[in-house]
Amino acid sequence: MNRIFKGLLESNEGILQDEENFQQAIKKTFASEPELSDAIMLLYQLEIVADLKARTVLDNGLYYELLDSLTGNYGIGRQTARDAIFLWFIDYGQECLGKKVEVDDFHDEQNAEQEIDEKNLIGMR
Repeated sequence: MNRIFKGLLESNEGILQDEENFQQAIKKTFASEPELSDAIMLLYQLEIVADLKARTVLDNGLYYELLDSLTGNYGIGRQTARDAIFLWFIDYGQECLGKKVEVDDFHDEQNAEQEIDEKNLIGMR
C-alpha cells in the first residue's frame, strides 16, 4: 500500500484539527475509493487520533476492536476496514507519531513494503 495518506498528513500541518478540511482532503485523495474514504473518516470520528496518541504500542487488541466495530457496527467490508486501520496505524501512528505497531495482520504487508523499499534504495546506488 502506498504512502499517499502519510503524504497528506505531512504536507497539511494541522489538518487533523479541522474535520471539514480533513474530510475534503480525504475525499479528494481517495476519490477513486469512496468506501476507503468513508472508513478513514469513520475512524477519525471514532477518535482514532486520540487513541493512537495515547498508546505506546498499537497492537492486536486495538486493531481487532476497531475492525470489529467497523465491520459489525457500521457494515464496512472487512478488507476496506483493514486497509483504513492499516493507513491510520502505519502512516499516522508509526510514521508520524513514532509508535510501535505489533499487529499480526500487518506483518506480511510490512515485510513486503520493506523489501520493496530496500530494492529501491539498492537501485538508487
